[in-house]
Amino acid sequence: TSPLPARDLQTSSSMLTVALTPPTPRSTCSHHFSPLDIVWVCRTCQADETCVLCDSCFRRSDHAGHKVQFYHAQAGGCCDCG
Repeated sequence: TSPLPARDLQTSSSMLTVALTPPTPRSTCSHHFSPLDIVWVCRTCQADETCVLCDSCFRRSDHAGHKVQFYHAQAGGCCDCG
């Protein structure tokens, strides 16, 4: 095989860099609920029936027109944002 021209090497190198760059990890707040914390449930967004959001994460995201509920935490559990 013949060597690639310098222009092709640059293109291949940048494509390889993109391909090898790991995806940005999803950030989760992992807020642990205390008794009486507000816990939000968005039935439209949730991945499964156990997914909930803390009040801060819920307010920072757009749930307009979604099916949402909230309740006060008893004890335990954490935010499933991200």
